[in-house]
Amino acid sequence: MNLYIGTCSWADKSLLKSRGFYSPETKTPEQRLAFYCKFFQTVEIDSSFYAIPKPETVSQWAKWTPEGFIFHVKAYGAFTGHPISKSTLPIEVRNELSANFTSNSFVIKNRKAIETLIPFWQKAFEPLFCAKKLFAILLQFSPKFSFSLERLNFLKDLKKYMNPFPISVEFRNSSWLNEINRKTVFDFLTKESIHYVIADEPNVSETLTIPFVPISSTDTAIFRLHGRNSQNWFKKGLEASLRYDYDYSDEELFEFIEEAKEIAKKVKRIFVMFNNCHQTSAVKNAQRFQELLIGSPDLQTRSNCSILL
Repeated sequence: MNLYIGTCSWADKSLLKSRGFYSPETKTPEQRLAFYCKFFQTVEIDSSFYAIPKPETVSQWAKWTPEGFIFHVKAYGAFTGHPISKSTLPIEVRNELSANFTSNSFVIKNRKAIETLIPFWQKAFEPLFCAKKLFAILLQFSPKFSFSLERLNFLKDLKKYMNPFPISVEFRNSSWLNEINRKTVFDFLTKESIHYVIADEPNVSETLTIPFVPISSTDTAIFRLHGRNSQNWFKKGLEASLRYDYDYSDEELFEFIEEAKEIAKKVKRIFVMFNNCHQTSAVKNAQRFQELLIGSPDLQTRSNCSILL
């Protein structure tokens, strides 16, 4: 059973500005990704949330990473109820899909419009899929995306639209995980083979944040660790990475190790993805997590970044 550890960005602006991870001679995008791969075997593409990249760019990512490297791809915000900028829409459908909006930033709610966009998305990420380096498309929904049976059906439609790309889902509204709806949600995810993302985040709202629920819906468990900066989580006007300005302590990391051990009894693969991407917090916590694993009597190191339980 394999455990992969990585971060949710390798080129976050605050990380690059900090100069605390990459060597001084590491300057180009290719050099940065190659350097990252010396430490980790998986990463999340976060920029895809803001715009659909060019297939040529994605093809380079596949080329620049070693065999066995795995990408998680954060879905374009248009698919998950987030505001998008008109300029990020594919030029072929830009005017058609933005015709009913007066602002340059808007939320697309029409399913037909989303279905129209997905072939552009799939074309962009086909190089990773063909290289067998794409794990799943991460659907991280807006905190306003609360539970309903209609929205379960929307998830089912998204899975159909995305086929053959697998999907994972991270909820950010607690209604999906409360005592009333939890069984319905996990029965659905299991039936549809949709990966549930176990998120760790500040619990600062009864509805707009979620509890830590270490349950898997498939044969793969995904931990996505945002940090616990409750002071900044909903603060407006901050530089984006400051929401994630948090360093997990060794005690907190050991807690995740114990959760990984427990869930390892039920799954074939685990990803631990650090999304506390402010300066060097994510990469340092990911590296420290690996160090703590080596000291566990129940774990054996398979390589510097893939652990065999």
